[in-house]
Amino acid sequence: MGKFSKRDSSEIIQPVRSVVPIQQHSGFLGVMPAYLAAEGILCTKMVTFYQRAEGSSLPSTQATVLLFHPEHGNVTAVSHTNLHIRCTSVHVWDLLNCYLGQ
Repeated sequence: MGKFSKRDSSEIIQPVRSVVPIQQHSGFLGVMPAYLAAEGILCTKMVTFYQRAEGSSLPSTQATVLLFHPEHGNVTAVSHTNLHIRCTSVHVWDLLNCYLGQ
């Protein structure tokens, strides 16, 4: 989340990501929440990483971003994509920019 890293640490609450190993299925689930109070942004990025057999129709990396209304906690936007891991932070900012009309 590129723009997050450029902010003063007091402006954002972004805990260390949680990673859940799914050993039985050769995968991982990463959960990355963040809150920017000044901008009214509450979001969570969830990314799955799975080892796939060659020729699998499923991508090895999939991501879903949830945007929440910070005051009420309800989901205001959901975005899902199959992607290469280096693209996840760009995807989050594309969604936020679209949502915020920037």
